[in-house]
Amino acid sequence: MTQATLDIDRIVQEVVRRLREVPAPVAEPLLYTTSHAATNTKSNASPDGVEIIEDRVVTVESLRGRLNGKRQLLVRPGAIVTPAVRDLLKDAHIVLHIQAPDEATPCDATDRVADVAIACCDEKRYGDWARKLIPRNRTLQAVRANSLSSNVRALAKAVDGRRMLGILISEDTFPALCLANRQRGVRAVAACSIERVEKAVATAGVNVLIVNPSETGIWRAKPIVAAFCRIVERRCPPVLLETP
Repeated sequence: MTQATLDIDRIVQEVVRRLREVPAPVAEPLLYTTSHAATNTKSNASPDGVEIIEDRVVTVESLRGRLNGKRQLLVRPGAIVTPAVRDLLKDAHIVLHIQAPDEATPCDATDRVADVAIACCDEKRYGDWARKLIPRNRTLQAVRANSLSSNVRALAKAVDGRRMLGILISEDTFPALCLANRQRGVRAVAACSIERVEKAVATAGVNVLIVNPSETGIWRAKPIVAAFCRIVERRCPPVLLETP
């Protein structure tokens, strides 16, 4: 890494600092989806081997301490990646993927995905956002209610005893999880990462996903939802069946 690239990196950091001092205009959420290249690259890396950066400008400073053990770096569409970062990634043998806005949700051609019932606790703010999460070829059943508890009960009714999955859009992650997991036939998990959601599906037969839009941007949430929606065998563990 040369002194010139380090100087450019410092200049970009200063520009970013000044940009952050200017209030950004309020805009509707943009649809960002995960690239095929980043998701389907054949390697020994698990989903935890991918670092996702949502910054508009990616600098060495913004990556400090975040690349240990990583194989891939995924950045948002239109992100500016400084020369110093590119040199750093090259030296560390980390693959850079810049997300394309118009790419479809990653699913192999052989993937099958279940039909989905979706409930949104704030339809006015997140209704359109929520519908963009669902794979296009899925039957979508909208669940509408006036409160968190009503949404959870309606979603549980849609899911119980049917080959349908449930997705709840709520900023109240832990109350939503608590309420959902008290409903008959519901096994819920929060949308924290692809790996954890897949593990929850495999070990507990999870059939409801809680997505917090204030914590998870749509382009980060969409691949998690895509992984959740794949049709796999979802068995309720015997230990749960024995619970009174």
